[in-house]
Amino acid sequence: MLSGSEPDEYALSELYEAARGAAADGLPAGDAFRACCVTAWAVWDTLVKSTSPEELGWLMPQADVLWAFLDIALAAVRAAFDDQAELPSSRDNRRAGALLRRICGQSPGTIEDQDRADRLGFSLSPTYCPFVAAIDGGSAGSHAYLAARLRAAGALAYAEGGRVCGLSRPGFDWRVFTADGALILAVQPPTGRPGLADAVGELHELVTLATAAGRHGRINPEDFLVEVLLANSPRLAERISRRVFGRIEARDPGGVLAQTLECLAASGFDRAAAAVALTVHRNTLLYRINRIEKLSGLDLDRHAHRELAWLAAIWRGSRATDG
Repeated sequence: MLSGSEPDEYALSELYEAARGAAADGLPAGDAFRACCVTAWAVWDTLVKSTSPEELGWLMPQADVLWAFLDIALAAVRAAFDDQAELPSSRDNRRAGALLRRICGQSPGTIEDQDRADRLGFSLSPTYCPFVAAIDGGSAGSHAYLAARLRAAGALAYAEGGRVCGLSRPGFDWRVFTADGALILAVQPPTGRPGLADAVGELHELVTLATAAGRHGRINPEDFLVEVLLANSPRLAERISRRVFGRIEARDPGGVLAQTLECLAASGFDRAAAAVALTVHRNTLLYRINRIEKLSGLDLDRHAHRELAWLAAIWRGSRATDG
């Protein structure tokens, strides 16, 4: 009010998020608007009562500024409630998330679990097919819609930002969902409750890898077995990476030799293909290979050393994707 400046974008975004949270918790929009107006009146009343008679003459014209600010705040609150109203039931999504965590955590079944399942139209059973799905470039809202559609089709689906994870029954028909060309879907075969948590974790990793590789549709886990294997043994994978790249990077801060080795691994150690991919002369590539071998102690003509370099390159690529 003193500066005459309108509320900045940060303040309005904070108000918007608070209003979205209130809407998700079921607060009626009318109550939110009344709360804003009551707050504005309370602020004005406090200012008037704490102002001296000499200052009151300056304060009174500022009322127009306060009500203008209130209009801006109400517009942000109204937008938040409108956006939340367009999303599927956030209560059902939270209910699905709670049930999913209990099933994957092997918690003993309770009456509350059965009640959640009944409300969601999901049948509890000894085995499920865990899944993780993502929409390439999709917003949180689009993933919330996907989760709602999956729940309507009989799956237990929980939207968490840019992913939807959940459980389906064997024989679930995915065709209507995979018709969306932007969908990335990873599904495990029927799995008992003791293996569900690990399976969902592997599927998250699989979808991340598939996204980085530009893959869409239903993903075949066999296409990323090595990457998932390394992700499940991160300490060992880091040791392999340090063994192969550690001394190279210490002596090559520009990263040229590391990039060359990664390209060689991706080319199946075909030197002609690597030279083309790197757009360098064959002699330049041979010089770099000689430097790589001297620094790392690897012999890239040996199959075992090539395998080591290949694993290290795959791990580095997958970590770069996560970053």
